Amino acid sequence: MPIAYLGLGSNIGDREDNINKALRLICQRVAVEKVSSLYESEPWGYHDQPDFLNAVCRTTTNLSPRELLALAKEIERSLGRKPRFRNAPRPIDIDILLYENMVIVEADLVIPHPRMVERAFVLVPLAEIAPEAVHPQEGKTVEELAAKVKDKDKVRLAGQSGAPPSTSCRSDSKVVIRPLAMKDYDDAWRLWHLCKVPVGATFDRAAVERLVQRNPELILVAELNGMVIGTVIGALQGSQGHIFNHAVDPRCRGRGIGTRLFQEVEQRLIKMGAREIEVMVPKDSLDGKKFFEDAGFKDDSRYVFMVKQYPAGT
Repeated sequence: MPIAYLGLGSNIGDREDNINKALRLICQRVAVEKVSSLYESEPWGYHDQPDFLNAVCRTTTNLSPRELLALAKEIERSLGRKPRFRNAPRPIDIDILLYENMVIVEADLVIPHPRMVERAFVLVPLAEIAPEAVHPQEGKTVEELAAKVKDKDKVRLAGQSGAPPSTSCRSDSKVVIRPLAMKDYDDAWRLWHLCKVPVGATFDRAAVERLVQRNPELILVAELNGMVIGTVIGALQGSQGHIFNHAVDPRCRGRGIGTRLFQEVEQRLIKMGAREIEVMVPKDSLDGKKFFEDAGFKDDSRYVFMVKQYPAGT
């Protein structure tokens, strides 16, 4: 299936929310496999406007380049973008950066994006998720282009409360494990995509809200310095427990946060009567598989699941 990279930007209203909404709408039509961190940058071209938040996502899609362009424009309109002058402030901007190794030059569709090699706010997040991708006209990898692009030092990781997530994660502040509140959903959703957790409609806002209403004590987040940096979802059907969407911000790994989240939801499921717990592991996640193997789970020979049994009275 063709791979396409999309660039997203926003500098009007709640910029992060605008990008998250755009990503959710994109997910309804194409498969979003990776999402970069959010980056903040000064406006490009027209400077008398607020700074931008930018991100890049990798998608696989059966849509043609022109159909993908039509989808991008449709989402922009649905989120309030109106025709204005070039490089004007906007609630959302969605650009096709790369589509396979295609080169298309038409009046209203140019791929690769004609100015991406000049834009640090495109190349820096793209290099985060696709450093080996090759620009079909330049013949260079994205990593090579990003290393030489002008003003890359002005593109900075965006963090809540003005603090870059990487800085917050290195602090000595206490990590709090607590139930997910629906105000946390956008942060959790972005973590799932950042960590390549398959979500789709199964874990859209309405579905997660139903899970929270049913078993709030099994839907957990890890919070550090006011930031949601980890998530896990548990569910119980009879004596069968399930653990889904176990994710930790990559910049916060190495502190045992994932282990704490997992052990907390595991113990809660056991106390509620689980005699077997099934976890979903992305089939290409060797680290994820090893994590659960170390916790006593075994491959049950199905698609992407591992299980662990618990004796009665555990």
